[in-house]
Amino acid sequence: MRHHRGVTLVELLVVLVILGIATTLSSVAFRPSGVSGTADLSSQLLTLRRDAIRTGRPQTRQLVDSASTRVVTVLPDGRMMAGPTLRLSSIAPERAAR
Repeated sequence: MRHHRGVTLVELLVVLVILGIATTLSSVAFRPSGVSGTADLSSQLLTLRRDAIRTGRPQTRQLVDSASTRVVTVLPDGRMMAGPTLRLSSIAPERAAR
């Protein structure tokens, strides 16, 4: 009887699945707690945007998150202007309710 060296495809797949599960669990365990700060900044931006659209006037405010304070201006059509550190993407304006 010959002795075969190496691993089978099934063994390789089992090891890859175990590594994937371990990676997922470790990334969840080491997730930084600053995620809620990002959510808070997003809610501040959305509130500011709604106010600008509702009033029809540009709104400028300082938004505070855990790391810094940023000045953001939102135009009545919903576009936001801020410094490059905020990394805003172009957001389409909301349609007015009729």
